[in-house]
Amino acid sequence: MKKIFTKKQNKRLIVLALGVLMLAMLVGVFALVFLDETYKPCREYKLDNEPRIAGVDKNVGYFTYLNVPSSSCRQTASPDAISFEEKGPYAEQKSCEADQYGKTYVTDSYEKCAFGCFAGNCMEKCQDPNKDNIFAKGVALGFDVKSTGLNPTTAIPSRLEDYCTDELNQDNVLLSKFLAKRVCDKNNYVNANVVECSNVCFDGACQKDAFRYCGDSDMNDKGKINGTVSYYDASAKQPKFVEDTCLDTKTVTEYFCGADKLPHRYVLNCRKSCTSGQCIQ
Repeated sequence: MKKIFTKKQNKRLIVLALGVLMLAMLVGVFALVFLDETYKPCREYKLDNEPRIAGVDKNVGYFTYLNVPSSSCRQTASPDAISFEEKGPYAEQKSCEADQYGKTYVTDSYEKCAFGCFAGNCMEKCQDPNKDNIFAKGVALGFDVKSTGLNPTTAIPSRLEDYCTDELNQDNVLLSKFLAKRVCDKNNYVNANVVECSNVCFDGACQKDAFRYCGDSDMNDKGKINGTVSYYDASAKQPKFVEDTCLDTKTVTEYFCGADKLPHRYVLNCRKSCTSGQCIQ
C-alpha cells in the first residue's frame, strides 16, 4: 500500500494539530475570562476615606458586591452576602485575589477578637477616650459590666454613652444633678462613675454656668394630655419640673416653655371636665 504522508509530513501534521488545540484552549480561556458578562473584576478603593470593595465573591455563591465595606464584624466565622454588622466576636476582612486565570475575586478572612470587634476592627481592650471630660458627652467601647454571663469569647462589645442619672441611679434621665460617666475599669469592662455636677447634667454632660434649658413633654398641646415642663433654675442651680394640673373639675393649668427658656402657664377651660392634669373631651 502506497504511503500518503512521509514521516516528516506526519510530524508536521502532529505539530500543527497540537498548535490548533493550544489555540482553541487559549480562545476558551480568553472567552472564560474576558467574555463572561457576570464577571466583574474585583477592586479595592476608598469612599469618604472608608475602605470599600466591589466584585464577585465565589465563597458566597458568586454573589456580586457593588459597594460594601472592606471590614466588618461577624457573629460567626463564615461568609454571608448580606450581613455587615457593627459589632460581634469576629472581624472579617475582604480583599481582592487573582485565580489561576488572572481573574480577581473577593476573598474573606476572619479573626477571633479577644476583646470583641467594633466597626470592623478587633478591639485591643476597653476604650474610653473622653473619660476625663465631664462637660462633653463621651462614649466608651467595650463589654458592659451590667451584662449578665459575660464571656469574652462570645460577648459582643457595646458603644456605651455617658448619661444623666438621679439619686436613684435611674438611667437616661434628661435633666438632673448627676452624671454617669462611662469609664473602663481594671478588668477592661465598661462601668459608670457617678459624678455630681456643679450646675446640672443635661443629655449626658455636665453644663457650665451659662446653660439654659426648658423642655415640654406635651409640646403645649392645650390640655389634651398631661405634660411636664423640665427646666434648669440657674439661680438655684437645680433642675426643676412643673406638671399640668387641674384647678378644678372644669379648668386646667397648662405649662409651656417660653422664648426665655423658662416655664410659663395659662388657664384653659375644658369642654367636659378636667382629670389628672388634662381635659377630657
